[in-house]
Amino acid sequence: MGITSSTGRAYAAKVLLRYLAALSSRVHGVRHEEDIEYVHQMRVASRRLRNALDLFAEALPRKMQRRWMRQIRRVTKSLGAARDLDVQMVALDKHLDKLNAPEDRKYQAGAERLRLRLYRQRQAIQPRVVATMDRLEDEAALEKMRESLMAMKVRARLDQTPESGRALRHAANEVIRLRLEQMLAYEPFIHSPQHVEELHAMRIAAKHLRYTMEAYAAVYEDRRKSQIKMVREIQTLLGDIHDTDVWLDFIPEFIDAERERHAEFFGHLRGFSRIQDGLQRLYQDRKAKRDDLHKQFTKLWDRHAEESTWQQLRDSLTDDETADEEPIETDTTSDPVSAGPTAAGQSADGQGSSRRPTHGSDNPESGSDAA
Repeated sequence: MGITSSTGRAYAAKVLLRYLAALSSRVHGVRHEEDIEYVHQMRVASRRLRNALDLFAEALPRKMQRRWMRQIRRVTKSLGAARDLDVQMVALDKHLDKLNAPEDRKYQAGAERLRLRLYRQRQAIQPRVVATMDRLEDEAALEKMRESLMAMKVRARLDQTPESGRALRHAANEVIRLRLEQMLAYEPFIHSPQHVEELHAMRIAAKHLRYTMEAYAAVYEDRRKSQIKMVREIQTLLGDIHDTDVWLDFIPEFIDAERERHAEFFGHLRGFSRIQDGLQRLYQDRKAKRDDLHKQFTKLWDRHAEESTWQQLRDSLTDDETADEEPIETDTTSDPVSAGPTAAGQSADGQGSSRRPTHGSDNPESGSDAA
């Protein structure tokens, strides 16, 4: 499913440079905690960059590509816990805002206690985040990536290499088909809200489909904007559902841990009922939100089924190829550009099922990385 062409290498350099610039521009804000959105945006940029590094792996020297993947994966991992805590605190702030009525204020203590614990955790991990930023700068990792990619781009310009062509469109079609089928493989679980792990895996598959379509958007001259938007909507709702699933797992565990902490500190459990009642109120709030989100998701999915959205995407990929009779040419004398993931069904970020939120959409409570 791979191709070998100078056009592919030129296109890869262009895409990778764009994603690298998005990541690099957030380093200062992340280091100095200027705004929680810097963490979010840099984490999303790192995921997009890794997805592109996987897509275009064969356009790069193998050792260099693997080194870059390790370096960017380290960034994603470092920012993950920080982003999760940021988003959980935003969600708790919104929950507390809903408890201002006199009859609801008795529930504030539990949410406030949880927020305090999360805040302390967030402060504790910031030095690790800063250390990751320091290591990037000490190794000059991002600058070396930029220099290597710019060299590829300059070479393409000197050779007057086009940034798109029939072979590249064919490669894009192939990998988008694969990512689409990986997402649709989870369709049997959509109307069964109890299939938590399968819906989470579907979210990851939707994310990879979206990132891949975005990486190849210029190949289609942005004709797939509406399709990308539809996939983003699916990804966002599945991410929000996953976040509530994480809350529903986490809150009972936190109640048990906080009860033990309270008893150890005070020597008794008097007064803990106020904490527990507030946390149970939060649990019920998250459960109701989960039910509502799943209804929204199934309604959206059923609408797409009625409109044959996914079949239309399949057909458009086929039509794009049959409309152009130009033969597909390969350049066997140089490194090819890979159109596909490292392995079918395997994510570029090595992600599997997670019981921690994977936040990152435009919605600060969302876990969809949809920005």
